[in-house]
Amino acid sequence: MRKFLLSICLPLGLSAAAPVSATTFPTLTTIYVASGVIDSGSTNGRTTAVMCTNVSGNAATLRVLVLSPDGAPNSVQLSIPHAATRTVATQDIPILAESAYVAPTGTFLQGGLLVEATESGIFCTAAVIDASQVPPLFTLPLHMVRINPHPGSVE
Repeated sequence: MRKFLLSICLPLGLSAAAPVSATTFPTLTTIYVASGVIDSGSTNGRTTAVMCTNVSGNAATLRVLVLSPDGAPNSVQLSIPHAATRTVATQDIPILAESAYVAPTGTFLQGGLLVEATESGIFCTAAVIDASQVPPLFTLPLHMVRINPHPGSVE
């Protein structure tokens, strides 16, 4: 049995591809979309946070657009160095030191979001957070759909 497993696993390990370089986009390009953005309108209620990590090898520009249910956009744009993580939220979350604030258009329950970047090697996740808890309680993960994939990745 051991010989059998080695005969299967060894070739698989030897055939692993080398990491693929990130694609640099000429302008900000949508890399993720998501639905289910919630904002309670108060600094100690429900907020939506998007956490992104840059593994592209280059500094990148990141923009998160929060869309209210009627499509009105609010956005924040920031630089994200290689190997850094940044959080963008619909409200200021003091415990998240690296957060940027996106002012929503008021209280809403059915918003959306777009994440745009200048590099493909940025990976994000999003969640609705109960900011009244310390530490904040992640109450609802949001399903993000990758639009422009990083070469060689499967999400």
